[in-house]
Amino acid sequence: MSMRSVEEQVRQLAAQMAAGEASQEAKSDESERKYECEMCEDSGWIPVLETGEEISWRDPRLIGGVEGVRRCKCMVEKQIQRMFGSSHITENFQRIGFKGFVVDGRPKCVREARDTALDYYQRFDEIRKTRHNSIALLGPPGSGKTHLLMAVANGLIRKGVMVQYFPWVEGFNDLKDNLDDLDDRINAMKTVEVLFIDDLYKGRRAPTDFQLEQLFGVVNYRYLNSLPMMVSSEKDVDALFAIDEGIARRIYEMAKGHRVVMGLTAEEQAAGMELNYSLLD
Repeated sequence: MSMRSVEEQVRQLAAQMAAGEASQEAKSDESERKYECEMCEDSGWIPVLETGEEISWRDPRLIGGVEGVRRCKCMVEKQIQRMFGSSHITENFQRIGFKGFVVDGRPKCVREARDTALDYYQRFDEIRKTRHNSIALLGPPGSGKTHLLMAVANGLIRKGVMVQYFPWVEGFNDLKDNLDDLDDRINAMKTVEVLFIDDLYKGRRAPTDFQLEQLFGVVNYRYLNSLPMMVSSEKDVDALFAIDEGIARRIYEMAKGHRVVMGLTAEEQAAGMELNYSLLD
């Protein structure tokens, strides 16, 4: 609904109320109606007085006219929920955030990864259009990579940025099971605002030609069009380049400034420290 059409409705409603044209039956039906949002009455818009005060559609001051309308908070929340529904992020993962990520007593690389992910999230609007607009966290299983990038993804979605989550194993299994719409799914991965590839190259076997071909198409498109990616992998930098140099080089360049390879120092190993981290802590 356009701003003009909403304001026109406000004027029409005010005129009707002033002239007493609304029938008693219509008023009765309206009073019995239940709304999900009582403030905007599910219209998504709230009348605003010249003073900036938001009022309801039933407020008598509506008769005198309003300065304009404003989007209701419920409309923003509904948009966020639609984005989460399209993100492929499960309901449990949607509650993951930075506050739940504990760094006290953890290895140095864990704090570095947390600080890097937080910096990426905070500076996203600043860097999203640049060549170096992505983030890559590499390290062993259980080191907190997915938790941190999921916290970034959830935060971006709540700010109105569309993120698509693509877990490597489950994602490609799904693609192979739905080859009829493969092109549409790959195109969505290419063009979504932010693509989150989790556990890149996860599995007991080397990636297949099909996986590498599809992945290169996605990564290359995003590289050429400066579209951000978030990548986690158990592979280190050398292993990524050994599997496919073209893919690795593009990810490596795009994540410049936000790359972390997680591992223990010799001192931390001697002290018996571990990287194991519960995703939902």
